[in-house]
Amino acid sequence: MTTHYTRTRFTWFAYLSLAYFGLLTTIISALIPFLRQDYDLTFTLGSLHLTLSATGTVIIGLTGHRILRAWGRRAAVWGGAAGMALGATLIALSLNVVTSLAGSFALGISAALLMITFQAALSDYYGPLRGAALAESSGVASMATIVAPFWVGTAVSLGLGWRGATLAAAALLVPLALAFWRTPVPRATPAPHVDGTPHPRLPGAFWMYAFVQFLVVSVEWGIIAWGATYLAQSGGLAAAEGVRWMSVFFTAMVVGRFSGRWIAERVHGVRQMYLQLAIAAVGFLLFWLAPSLPLRVVGLFVVGLGISNLYPFVVALADGVADGQSDLAMTRLALIGGFGILLTPLVLGWAADRLDLQQPLGIIGLLLIASAAATAVAGRLGQRHAARLAAAERLAA
Repeated sequence: MTTHYTRTRFTWFAYLSLAYFGLLTTIISALIPFLRQDYDLTFTLGSLHLTLSATGTVIIGLTGHRILRAWGRRAAVWGGAAGMALGATLIALSLNVVTSLAGSFALGISAALLMITFQAALSDYYGPLRGAALAESSGVASMATIVAPFWVGTAVSLGLGWRGATLAAAALLVPLALAFWRTPVPRATPAPHVDGTPHPRLPGAFWMYAFVQFLVVSVEWGIIAWGATYLAQSGGLAAAEGVRWMSVFFTAMVVGRFSGRWIAERVHGVRQMYLQLAIAAVGFLLFWLAPSLPLRVVGLFVVGLGISNLYPFVVALADGVADGQSDLAMTRLALIGGFGILLTPLVLGWAADRLDLQQPLGIIGLLLIASAAATAVAGRLGQRHAARLAAAERLAA
């Protein structure tokens, strides 16, 4: 564990691996129009590629800590990276939708394994500074998500096609392996309980922070899933124009996450969450209720800034009360966050089929309010947990 924030060879290994993660996972969504065209798919079958990818996250959330215990972190990292490359290759070489769906699932489950392993390793490595590390690594991954659509679009315009773009992205594993194959991954270092044995279970404070994570992931994916449609409908735009304007949101996410380290070093504990939630609430209200498209776009940028660090900050807070069980904590967070990704777009879409889209989007505002309330409860539980541990240590001494 490092005592001040410095980027080492391991840090760059984690960052570039998470960039690889961001590129390949986002490529799936960029490929859906081409998959639908080549295989004559319905919207439901096309979106099933994303659903299967997210399902992989849920499965790793249930089993990832056992995999890490059996394999170790280094094998999990390289196994996850190789599985991502294999999944992308299956999609690129697919001749039918069955193979492309299988590739999406393989890519999703492998990507989730790589992500939770690096999050756990970075958290252990940086200790009290884990919030800065997780925010910055998320920023790098977010940059790669912006690159993915341009990557595919450029390859298609150059005549390489979407298959060539996907194969080229998968092949980036080769230089990554050549550069970092010998770089060690920090091992898990569980904090012992007061009697010298590992803490048997995750405390209540962790589960409340995990609930906060579910809420903020739901906010983020609610905007991602339906923001473009709302911009197009409310502004009288073509669907493609609404999609292009959503780049404002993703740009704000990148800007915000790269500022996350600066924030984490100056604002501590749950106050980090309150700051980000306040910014997100102001931006969402402007995006949701502004009378003109320019103001809604400004709101979209501000809500992106606010949302950007909610996930890395709450993950850091949750791991901080996990009594050193980073591997188990990260897998459980992946499980709960995966449900947020799976459920929220569907719930909002179901409501939008029955109401004007603006009304269901109000659910996002309620989720932000619930996030603030749950954060307050989690903070109090965390303080009580820390006090109990300190009292137990004093008695043991």
